[in-house]
Amino acid sequence: ADRLAWTPTSGSAPDLPRLHREEAVIMASGSAFGLRVRELRSLKPWPVLLDLTIDLHAWLRVLADDPDPAAADRYWVLSRGWEIIPAGQHHPHTFVRNYASAELESPAATNREVERFIGKGFMDDWSTVRDEARALGVSVPDDPTVTMAIAAVPKPTETDPSNVRFVVDASNGGDNISINDAIDDVTTKLASADLAMAACSRGGFAWRSDVSDDFAQHGVAYHSRHLVTINWNGRQLGYRRMGMGFSSAPHFAQLTSIAIVRAVTRRLRNLGLRCGNPPGWDMTIPRPSPRRGHGMTAILPYLDDFGTFSATRAA
Repeated sequence: ADRLAWTPTSGSAPDLPRLHREEAVIMASGSAFGLRVRELRSLKPWPVLLDLTIDLHAWLRVLADDPDPAAADRYWVLSRGWEIIPAGQHHPHTFVRNYASAELESPAATNREVERFIGKGFMDDWSTVRDEARALGVSVPDDPTVTMAIAAVPKPTETDPSNVRFVVDASNGGDNISINDAIDDVTTKLASADLAMAACSRGGFAWRSDVSDDFAQHGVAYHSRHLVTINWNGRQLGYRRMGMGFSSAPHFAQLTSIAIVRAVTRRLRNLGLRCGNPPGWDMTIPRPSPRRGHGMTAILPYLDDFGTFSATRAA
């Protein structure tokens, strides 16, 4: 059941009464995680996201088991959303036209990808996204504050050589400050080839896995959604989920991958398998040190990719 908490299609809208009860039980436990959740409820009293496809009940249970209370901050972002800039901070109205790569060079491929995002619920008409927030008591302007330019980046596949990935240019604010300029600077630490080489051992085994639409598994906080819109073919679209092109997006995606690695490591250790130390919440990744015998040497996160190294195939 816990494994299903990480899959992109396992979840549905959380049962709010149940989730609030579960949070209340954890807060009443007096654990460090529970105390931090109580603090976050006071500091950031935002509504729970109702349009996610991850299982928030499972995320709460698994993250509450993390020995570091910093896991509570990850739970809060996953359940309440990614805040683009602090609530109440003014940002000027901005409208930037799309790039030629999307509108002129690859319009059909870009349109397919935009429609795929709409179909998955990652974005929708701005009026729909706005009204969803207002229904929860969140103050949202009638019109979006920021409309960003999108560009098409080639991402050919064996079945579709014309396939593209569309990204927003959050660094282009036209004549105004851009969203990326307004976002607080954050440091992101990723796994490296050096760490991967250190994790290799004679007779060992390694494999790679990844998360589909990883960035889009992270919801945007309701009060921030007026800052993340695009205009495609005359249609104003608002993001429900985190898109590619924002300066802080890799930071938040990496922290979620670290949460997964820490949870998997705890589970394997509870099953009796020797494991290397997982990354810390400060994104520091311990240098792997292969040992003889069965064991998991390291799980190295790099945004949506995971490199896993074991001392033996059996492990």
